[in-house]
Amino acid sequence: AEPLLVPSEMLQLFLIALLSLNGASSWEANAASSMGTKSGSAISSISNLPVPRTPPGFKLGLPSAGVQLEVFVDFLCPDSAAAFPTLLDLVALYGSSLCLTVHAFPLPYHRSAFLAAKSCFVVSQSGSSGLFSFMAALFQHIDDFSGERGENQTVSDVITGLAKISASWISEDEFYRGMDDSTIEWATRFAWKYSCTRGVYGTPTFVLNGVVVNASPSWTLSHWKKVIDPLV
Repeated sequence: AEPLLVPSEMLQLFLIALLSLNGASSWEANAASSMGTKSGSAISSISNLPVPRTPPGFKLGLPSAGVQLEVFVDFLCPDSAAAFPTLLDLVALYGSSLCLTVHAFPLPYHRSAFLAAKSCFVVSQSGSSGLFSFMAALFQHIDDFSGERGENQTVSDVITGLAKISASWISEDEFYRGMDDSTIEWATRFAWKYSCTRGVYGTPTFVLNGVVVNASPSWTLSHWKKVIDPLV
């Protein structure tokens, strides 16, 4: 029998409906719809998540590198902050042999972690080449959004603080527009949900060539070299 051909518009509507039935809110389904089809390429869903056009995460290094190091971080997590400088050093050390992918995984007990993660998507969306420098700056300002100071902050206070940190990479107006952008909101939610599908429950979590590595945030270059050198 001939295969049944379904028009792309009908397929998209079906996938959005499936997404809603599988646990996503109507708001998220609408956001997924805005990511829709381009040049005949649909954002499809076979479970609770739409399939992205490109693999998730912020990449630093050659995407086709033989060594793929993924790290799941919370940008208000002290352990994530402790690990981050060494991860950047690894990219510099191994050059085209290693690609670092950073996944945002805001933890619920860090009150403003979701907004901090969202700010990274805003800077990334702006096309700034300084995304990883912004991440490093964000880690350096954890205390601005934590402890008693963080407990007394409103959402507006947090966004204002994040805007100040991002000023070296993006204009204030563009930052505020990005923080109010439903597509960026959806992308940040997607990043968290994607991390859950990978079994992540804490930060930082390290995955080397698809395998979880029981690394410590305090690992130095020499610790990482013992694991990575045999793979290069």
